[in-house]
Amino acid sequence: MCPVQNLMMPTRPLEKKTKKTITIAWEGTIILTLKNPKAILQTMNKYINKQSLMKILKELVLFGVLIPLALAGLSCSGEIITTPPPPAVVEVAPGPPTPGYVWIPGHYVARGGTYVWRNGYYRQAPRYRKVWVQGRYVQSPRGYVYKKGHWRR
Repeated sequence: MCPVQNLMMPTRPLEKKTKKTITIAWEGTIILTLKNPKAILQTMNKYINKQSLMKILKELVLFGVLIPLALAGLSCSGEIITTPPPPAVVEVAPGPPTPGYVWIPGHYVARGGTYVWRNGYYRQAPRYRKVWVQGRYVQSPRGYVYKKGHWRR
């Protein structure tokens, strides 16, 4: 008996089932390939509802706001020293390296409970005719705190 005789021929042509595939690539490198993304989304929808998604988004926004604020607070807080800073060192500013640079005078920096002199330097002035406001030590009830210099119109 010929083996071909046992094969059944389909009554209709075979349909080629194609599933949609999504490929995520970055700079020519394939990062992720999703086969049948509709099934994946349906599975995700079983576990993630609108409330949980909103909760995740709120937490992301909260952390996105609080973390930078906390880091900014850490960078602005200076060391407190109970003794006043010594008189400033008289510096003679050399000529600017190129036009548009402004001399930033030196100042004392609090390090380990004592003052260390930081020499002055030139810095490129921002546009719009801003002027440099020198940083200074401000006396507080706990001691002296340095307020950083800044640009002002």
